[in-house]
Amino acid sequence: MNDEWFELADPGHFWMQWRFRALVSALKPLWKSDMKVLEIGCGNGALMYQFENHFKIPVDGCDLNFIALQNANSGKGNLYLYDIYERDPQFSEKYDIILLADVLEHIGDDAGFLEATKFHLKDDGILVVGVPAHQWLFSKYDQLVGHKRRYGRLQMENTLRLAGFDKVESNFWGFSLLPVLFARKLLLILIPTRKIISTGFKPPHFLFNKFMLLIMKLETAFISKPFAGISLIATARKCLRNG
Repeated sequence: MNDEWFELADPGHFWMQWRFRALVSALKPLWKSDMKVLEIGCGNGALMYQFENHFKIPVDGCDLNFIALQNANSGKGNLYLYDIYERDPQFSEKYDIILLADVLEHIGDDAGFLEATKFHLKDDGILVVGVPAHQWLFSKYDQLVGHKRRYGRLQMENTLRLAGFDKVESNFWGFSLLPVLFARKLLLILIPTRKIISTGFKPPHFLFNKFMLLIMKLETAFISKPFAGISLIATARKCLRNG
C-alpha cells in the first residue's frame, strides 16, 4: 500500500467506518469472545484499533511496511514485521480469525497468498477478506495505491474455495457509494498524478465526511445485504484436515 494512503486512513474516515460496520456484520454470527485474532497487512493499525475498541480483545497485526508499523496505534496486541510466506512455526495454526482487509487486491498471486494465510489459521478457523468490488470501477486511484484488480462476487468466492476454504459467504457493502466512486474515476482523469491519492481518498470537507456517515447509517438501517456495492466482505472456514 502506498505510504501516503496510511497518512490519510484515519478511523474517523467515513470509508473506514463503513468498512468496519460491514466487517462486524459479517462476523456477528461467528463471533466468540475468546478468539485469537490476527490482521495480516495491518499497516498503521487503524482497523486493529477499531476492532479492539469494539470487541474488547487484543488483536495481533503483521505487515512488511516498517514505516506504517512504526506509526501504528499501540493497542493490546502484538505487531510483527513479518512475511507470511516465511511460515514461522510460532504462528502455525495459532489464530481463530485472520483479517485480510483490503490486502488481497494488492497481491499478484492471490491464491498463493491465501494458501500461505492458511498456515496461520486453526483448523476450521475463520478468514475474513475485504476487497474492492467491480472491475468497471478500476481507476487511476487503484493503480497508484497498488491494486492489481477489483473483484466480482463469484470471483472472490471461487478464489477462496480453490485455496482450500469452505463455508464461503460474501456480501457487498457501500451501495450508495457507487456513484461517488464512478464520479471519482472520471474526475481523476484530470488530476495530476501527485494528487491522485489524496484527491481520491481524503474527504474534500469535514461536512462531506459527516454527510457520508449519515448515508452509511441510513443505508445499513434499511439495506442489510445490497445487491451491489463498492466493496465485498467475504468469510470462509479453513477446511478441516480430515474433511
